[in-house]
Amino acid sequence: MHRVDMKVVLLGHEAVGKTSIMQRFVNDRFNESAPYQN
Repeated sequence: MHRVDMKVVLLGHEAVGKTSIMQRFVNDRFNESAPYQN
């Protein structure tokens, strides 16, 4: 399998799940106990 490098910019209000959606996309996991980052 070949490696693909990319850059992604996510814009949005705080505490809406930007980090969670990237974790889901990159690592195929979701951490329900992740603290909010305000």
